[in-house]
Amino acid sequence: MSGIGRVLVADGDLRLRAQLGVTLAAAGHVVVDAGSVRDAVGMLRSRHPDVVVLDVSAAYHGIALLRTLRDEVPGPHPAIVALTPPDDPAAAAEAMLLHAEAQLVKPVDAESVLAAVDHVLLAREHVGS
Repeated sequence: MSGIGRVLVADGDLRLRAQLGVTLAAAGHVVVDAGSVRDAVGMLRSRHPDVVVLDVSAAYHGIALLRTLRDEVPGPHPAIVALTPPDDPAAAAEAMLLHAEAQLVKPVDAESVLAAVDHVLLAREHVGS
Protein backbone atom coordinates (compact mmCIF):
# COMPACT_ATOMS: atom_id res chain seq x y z
CA MET A 1 0.00 0.00 0.00
CA SER A 2 1.59 3.23 -1.12
CA GLY A 3 -0.97 5.58 0.41
CA ILE A 4 0.15 8.30 -1.97
CA GLY A 5 -2.49 10.05 -4.00
CA ARG A 6 -3.29 13.01 -6.16
CA VAL A 7 -5.20 15.46 -3.96
CA LEU A 8 -7.18 18.54 -4.99
CA VAL A 9 -7.76 21.02 -2.17
CA ALA A 10 -10.82 23.08 -3.17
CA ASP A 11 -11.49 25.84 -0.66
CA GLY A 12 -11.88 29.60 -0.78
CA ASP A 13 -9.47 30.16 2.12
CA LEU A 14 -5.98 30.73 0.70
CA ARG A 15 -4.28 30.24 4.06
CA LEU A 16 -6.03 26.91 4.63
CA ARG A 17 -5.22 25.72 1.09
CA ALA A 18 -1.56 26.57 1.63
CA GLN A 19 -1.43 24.87 5.04
CA LEU A 20 -3.12 21.73 3.75
CA GLY A 21 -0.94 21.71 0.64
CA VAL A 22 2.26 21.78 2.69
CA THR A 23 1.08 19.06 5.08
CA LEU A 24 -0.25 16.76 2.35
CA ALA A 25 2.83 17.23 0.15
CA ALA A 26 5.16 16.54 3.11
CA ALA A 27 3.33 13.21 3.51
CA GLY A 28 4.08 12.39 -0.13
CA HIS A 29 0.81 13.33 -1.82
CA VAL A 30 0.75 15.27 -5.08
CA VAL A 31 -1.32 18.37 -4.32
CA VAL A 32 -3.06 20.98 -6.45
CA ASP A 33 -5.45 23.59 -5.16
CA ALA A 34 -8.42 25.59 -6.37
CA GLY A 35 -9.70 28.82 -4.87
CA SER A 36 -12.97 28.72 -6.81
CA VAL A 37 -15.42 26.13 -8.05
CA ARG A 38 -14.51 27.09 -11.62
CA ASP A 39 -10.84 26.35 -10.89
CA ALA A 40 -11.83 23.10 -9.17
CA VAL A 41 -13.78 21.93 -12.23
CA GLY A 42 -10.74 22.62 -14.40
CA MET A 43 -8.48 20.69 -12.03
CA LEU A 44 -10.92 17.77 -11.91
CA ARG A 45 -10.80 17.56 -15.69
CA SER A 46 -7.08 18.05 -16.17
CA ARG A 47 -5.49 16.48 -13.07
CA HIS A 48 -7.89 13.60 -12.28
CA PRO A 49 -7.36 13.65 -8.50
CA ASP A 50 -7.84 10.58 -6.34
CA VAL A 51 -9.22 12.70 -3.49
CA VAL A 52 -10.88 16.11 -3.33
CA VAL A 53 -10.78 18.01 -0.05
CA LEU A 54 -13.87 20.15 -0.67
CA ASP A 55 -15.33 23.12 1.17
CA VAL A 56 -19.09 22.46 1.07
CA SER A 57 -20.10 25.82 2.52
CA ALA A 58 -22.64 27.95 0.67
CA ALA A 59 -19.97 30.63 0.18
CA TYR A 60 -17.75 28.26 -1.84
CA HIS A 61 -20.62 26.46 -3.64
CA GLY A 62 -19.03 23.09 -2.92
CA ILE A 63 -22.35 21.25 -2.67
CA ALA A 64 -23.20 22.34 -6.21
CA LEU A 65 -19.84 21.04 -7.39
CA LEU A 66 -20.34 17.77 -5.53
CA ARG A 67 -23.84 17.35 -6.96
CA THR A 68 -22.57 17.98 -10.50
CA LEU A 69 -19.67 15.59 -10.01
CA ARG A 70 -21.91 12.79 -8.73
CA ASP A 71 -24.81 13.33 -11.16
CA GLU A 72 -23.25 14.46 -14.42
CA VAL A 73 -19.64 13.32 -14.60
CA PRO A 74 -18.94 9.73 -15.59
CA GLY A 75 -16.97 7.73 -13.01
CA PRO A 76 -14.76 6.75 -11.51
CA HIS A 77 -15.12 9.72 -9.18
CA PRO A 78 -12.52 10.94 -6.73
CA ALA A 79 -13.09 10.32 -3.05
CA ILE A 80 -14.48 13.38 -1.27
CA VAL A 81 -13.35 14.74 2.09
CA ALA A 82 -16.02 17.36 2.83
CA LEU A 83 -15.13 20.36 4.98
CA THR A 84 -18.40 21.53 6.48
CA PRO A 85 -19.19 24.80 8.24
CA PRO A 86 -20.06 24.43 11.95
CA ASP A 87 -23.26 26.45 11.55
CA ASP A 88 -24.73 24.64 8.53
CA PRO A 89 -25.98 21.15 9.36
CA ALA A 90 -27.87 21.07 6.04
CA ALA A 91 -24.58 21.23 4.11
CA ALA A 92 -23.19 18.39 6.22
CA ALA A 93 -26.31 16.29 5.62
CA GLU A 94 -26.29 16.95 1.88
CA ALA A 95 -22.58 16.05 1.62
CA MET A 96 -23.40 12.77 3.32
CA LEU A 97 -26.33 12.12 0.96
CA LEU A 98 -24.03 12.82 -1.99
CA HIS A 99 -21.67 10.12 -0.71
CA ALA A 100 -18.77 12.14 0.66
CA GLU A 101 -16.40 9.50 1.99
CA ALA A 102 -15.30 11.62 4.96
CA GLN A 103 -16.48 14.78 6.64
CA LEU A 104 -14.71 17.24 8.93
CA VAL A 105 -16.22 20.32 10.59
CA LYS A 106 -14.37 23.60 10.12
CA PRO A 107 -12.14 24.91 11.50
CA VAL A 108 -9.92 21.96 10.67
CA ASP A 109 -6.29 21.25 11.42
CA ALA A 110 -4.02 19.92 8.71
CA GLU A 111 -3.23 16.68 10.53
CA SER A 112 -6.93 15.77 10.71
CA VAL A 113 -7.32 16.40 7.00
CA LEU A 114 -4.21 14.31 6.27
CA ALA A 115 -5.64 11.46 8.36
CA ALA A 116 -8.96 11.67 6.47
CA VAL A 117 -7.20 11.69 3.08
CA ASP A 118 -5.07 8.71 4.03
CA HIS A 119 -8.15 6.89 5.34
CA VAL A 120 -10.20 7.33 2.16
CA LEU A 121 -7.24 6.31 0.00
CA LEU A 122 -6.74 3.18 2.08
CA ALA A 123 -10.46 2.37 1.96
CA ARG A 124 -10.50 2.77 -1.81
CA GLU A 125 -7.46 0.54 -2.17
CA HIS A 126 -9.09 -2.22 -0.10
CA VAL A 127 -12.31 -2.00 -2.11
CA GLY A 128 -10.34 -2.19 -5.35
CA SER A 129 -8.33 -5.26 -4.35
